[in-house]
Amino acid sequence: MSRIGERVLLQDDLLRTAWIVRRNDQAVRELCDRLADVCLELLFLDLEFRHLVEELTDDEYFLEVARLITQCRTAGIDPPVRLDTLDIREDDPRSTRRSDLDDAF
Repeated sequence: MSRIGERVLLQDDLLRTAWIVRRNDQAVRELCDRLADVCLELLFLDLEFRHLVEELTDDEYFLEVARLITQCRTAGIDPPVRLDTLDIREDDPRSTRRSDLDDAF
């Protein structure tokens, strides 16, 4: 939860800074790139949070993360996570599906 809050605050800071330097095209472009990265991180953090509070099952979580990674790649964006770095319960017998998804991507 704190990581989500940190990203939201960072979004606010980036937007305020972009407004301050709005006449400097290069600075605005860099800030917008960083803002896009932060927004993308928030999408992944939201999925992780929904999984932690058991709103998403392990299967749903993997499917949603895989979809988001695929969408990133389709748009030419490097996703901020890889499937092999997802935090899952190792004692869960369904956790072996992680390697199945890794092979798919």
